[in-house]
This record gives sequence, C-alpha cells and structure tokens, in this order.
Amino acid sequence: MATQATENTVLIVDDTFEHRGIDEHIASAVRFNVLTAESIEDAYKLVEREHPVLVMSDVVMPGGSGIELCRLIRKNVDLNRIPILLVSALDKETQHIVEALAAGADDYIEMPFEPHRLVAKVMRLLERRKAEENLEKQVLERTEQLTALNLKLKAEIEDRAHAEDALRRTEEWLIHSQKLEAIGSLAGGVAHDFNNLLTAILGNSQLLLDKTSEDNPHRNRILEIEKAGKKAAALTRQLLAFSRRQLLERCTVSLNDTVGNTIKMLERIIGEDVQVSKVLAADLWTVYADAAQIDQVLMNLGVNARDAMPNGGRLLISTKNVVLDESYSIQYPYAQAGQVCTTRG
Repeated sequence: MATQATENTVLIVDDTFEHRGIDEHIASAVRFNVLTAESIEDAYKLVEREHPVLVMSDVVMPGGSGIELCRLIRKNVDLNRIPILLVSALDKETQHIVEALAAGADDYIEMPFEPHRLVAKVMRLLERRKAEENLEKQVLERTEQLTALNLKLKAEIEDRAHAEDALRRTEEWLIHSQKLEAIGSLAGGVAHDFNNLLTAILGNSQLLLDKTSEDNPHRNRILEIEKAGKKAAALTRQLLAFSRRQLLERCTVSLNDTVGNTIKMLERIIGEDVQVSKVLAADLWTVYADAAQIDQVLMNLGVNARDAMPNGGRLLISTKNVVLDESYSIQYPYAQAGQVCTTRG
C-alpha cells in the first residue's frame, strides 16, 4: 500500500521492517515527505508519478526485488538520475548487493543499522544530487551565455563584411603565433597525467620483478613492460621540458644535445613530408642559457620552416663555433663581440 505524496518526497520500499521509526528519522532530518511502498510494482508507479528525490529499497521483495526496481528506474530517461539506496541483511545478501550496485544503485546499508547512519547516507546522497543539479544548471547557464555571445558576434560580423575579413586575418596571425604555446600547454597537461600512470606501471613492474625468479617464464614479459614504461617516461620528460612555463633558469647547455632532443620532438610535429637532418660540430663550445628557451627557439624555427615548405622538403639544423668581430657588433648592436656557438636551421 502506498501513501499519498507531496512535493519533495523520499520513497521507502520494504515489506518487512518497521517504517514508522525510519520515516520519522528521515522526515526530521531532511524535512521532506516520506512515502512508503510494499511492492516493486507500487514503488515504480510512485516513482513515475512523484519523481522522489531519493528511493530507499530492500533488496529482497515479494513479486520482484530492489535490483529489478533499480533497473526499471535506470532505464527510464526521466527517472534515471534519482539516487537509489539499497537495504541488505548483514552477511546474507552479498551477491545481491553486488548485483544491485551493478544495476545502478548509488549506495547500500546493511541491517541492522543505527538511525543516524541511515540519515547520514540519505543526507549524503541528497547533497550529491543537489550538487549535480547545481553543476548542470551552471553548465546550462554558461552554454546559454556562450550561445548568446556567439549569436551577437555573428550578427555584428554579418553586418560588417570588412570586420569579418579583419577578424580572419587576426585569427590567422594569432593561431600562427600561439600554436607552439597551445601545443606546449596540452603536452604539459597530458605529460603530467601520463607520468602519474607511468609511476604506477614502473613501480608495480619493479615489485613483480623483485618477486619473480630468473627462470620464471613470465619474467621476460614483465621486463618488456618495464622497458616500454621507461621509454614512455623518457618521452614524458621531453614533453614536460618542452611545455614548462617558469622564470629563466640559466645553466651550462650543450647545443648538440639540445638539437638532438629537439629533433625527436620536431619529427612528431612537422609531419612526414619534411625530412629533418642535422650537422653538428664535434668541438662545439657550451653556452650559458636557459635550456627550455633554446628548445622553444628551435621549435619555432622548425615549425616556421615547415610552414614555408607546404609541399615538403628538407630541414637541416647545424651547429658551429663563430667569432664575432667589432664590425659585426657595430652592424648588429644587439650582438656583443666575442666567441659564440650558434645553431642554424
């Protein structure tokens, strides 16, 4: 038998335990009307009609089960966001609990239980639903705002054809000047997340190796996992070095090493139509510079060269020692006379 509902209701579905005390505790805590139903059929009808803010159901019910009720609610697109709390007898229905959670239940509580534990679970599920609703509302509001702004911008551009042309040129310039910054930001974010995964992979691989004997047939497979993880970690370090955003950190830098590392990254970025090669001076001097800034300069030169060869070509990066004389510094005031090592692309 089901009781009459009012707005903002919690539905309790059970045919065996005493409802009254539970009703009072829940009603007092959440200040919502509490409905009860003693069968799955009555419960689902109430859910369809009242759209309760939460459903609490026993797992074992006559003529059906709380698991079936979960499936019915989750299949209905108008109801599938309603939180569901399952009640289970302690140490008797473990398999039912697993099946119920797989069917879409949000949480469960074992009998016997203290009223305050039940109220805490109910409050937590209601608070989570409220948070989800607020988030959806904010997303919807942001979407509506963006849609309105896009419509306004489109109308202004359509009214002024010359503004559209100017905007297109500006966007092309911005895309060109910021492409590496965008790539760096994306690469940095992916690298940080990937690095966390690699930590788990390498750590567990090492633990397995420590516990696996040399003659174990699975040891070679574990070694292959560790080898692949280390290669991935090396790539992650390159991505992090390329994408870092910080103050200049000058140190002694080998341009030959920098070129070698940068070429690996360039080959992945500029595509197969451009062949990348290098000619490095064996006696190259070291420089005192920020390694990340040197990487950025080389990446900019490489991407610019790629853009200048739309049909493909060859990109050569070379290094050599150069002595700048006084006449050079006069012609180019930003340069100081002296010994330097240079990189050319």
